[in-house]
Amino acid sequence: MLATFALLQLDAGERSAAQSLLEAAVASSVDRPRVYFELAKLRYEDALNRSHRNDGKIEASDLAGIVDLLTVAAKKAPPMLGVYELLAGVWTNAAMEPDGAQLAVLAEGLALLASESVLQYRAGVLYQKLGDITRADALAREALRYAQPRLASEVREFREKLAVAPRR
Repeated sequence: MLATFALLQLDAGERSAAQSLLEAAVASSVDRPRVYFELAKLRYEDALNRSHRNDGKIEASDLAGIVDLLTVAAKKAPPMLGVYELLAGVWTNAAMEPDGAQLAVLAEGLALLASESVLQYRAGVLYQKLGDITRADALAREALRYAQPRLASEVREFREKLAVAPRR
């Protein structure tokens, strides 16, 4: 019931009340992936807003509290597209790089949600950051298969940038 009330508060725009209720729901190990996802999203927004880095990247101290929630959410049913999109975005905006286990979580999402062009594109941007231009381009090509016109245009521009980037 706590999780339901937390999500209702969030949907009503009561961010502060929702966040404390989401924290309590997570502490009670609720079995609803959206609870973990929404709390991770709120923590991510907070971390971006308080970053003191010149590049605006998320500090390692904030990262674990976000990524851990997304990892738990990824293990719960049903799979949520937002979990994997946010995970790619978090790692793209992090001051450190993901390890193999975190990339494996993202790979699971890519396999489960293969026709989701936004996820493919966001993962491509992450792989560009990681210096894996070949993988970034493959993900961008896959994103183009399903992308709506506006996203397709953005992905094409991204691929043009990748075309001139050094490959490893």
